[in-house]
Amino acid sequence: MDIEAGSDPVDRYVAAWTAGNLPEVRRLLGPGVKIESNFCGSGDSALGVLVQIAGNATIVVAARVQHARRSIVLYDCTADATGGRFNFVEFLELECSRISGIRQVHDVAALSQIVSR
Repeated sequence: MDIEAGSDPVDRYVAAWTAGNLPEVRRLLGPGVKIESNFCGSGDSALGVLVQIAGNATIVVAARVQHARRSIVLYDCTADATGGRFNFVEFLELECSRISGIRQVHDVAALSQIVSR
């Protein structure tokens, strides 16, 4: 089933993970989605890190670029406990109104101080 007509799957994905709503994130992912991260590997571990970030930081979308079936989202995050700042970027691929690929590039040194692997 595709996402509702007229909705933006990237906006919905960002809203879902920043709210810590993993079931909604999974609903937005296409079958066979490939998820990669330079911080924690791939698949469910990468999604788990997003949930940890959402629960422990204030997240702002600093920039977003979309072209055809690809989107790049740059996040500016501030850790709630320490006030430490870190950034990361997601490269998203879309197919049939679903996210078919996610590649996350984190500031590993800063993020390691905030979440556990």
